[in-house]
Amino acid sequence: MSGVCVPSVKPLRVVVYANVWEIPGGPQSRDSTLGHLVCQETFGRRYIPREDSEEGDVFDYCYIPPDFDSDRAFRRYFIYDLNVGALNAQPASDLTNIPSRAFRAKCQNEKLYALLRIHRTLRRKAHKILGHSRP
Repeated sequence: MSGVCVPSVKPLRVVVYANVWEIPGGPQSRDSTLGHLVCQETFGRRYIPREDSEEGDVFDYCYIPPDFDSDRAFRRYFIYDLNVGALNAQPASDLTNIPSRAFRAKCQNEKLYALLRIHRTLRRKAHKILGHSRP
């Protein structure tokens, strides 16, 4: 899978607020399913989890929220760090300084039908969840 994402692509944090029960597919794969939907819809590329990348390549990482696999009516923040393989050797503090975008996802009939840009205050809340002070 080498060469799927070029190292010159800058890292980006993407915060997605979603109803967990609406995300298509099996409950245990909701994080990667949503990652694939968001990357394809927003950036025109596939989601690349660490396990699908080769050593030295960039990859995407998801902070999996609690209850992401529930069948109950929970809404959760899924936080994705995209193109972060190049930062792998850097201190963790570097990840707090990458640019970010925040979205509200709506899924229906196995598809993402709306990905709405959300306000900066929700992005700040997501950063607080991670323990980062800067959005």
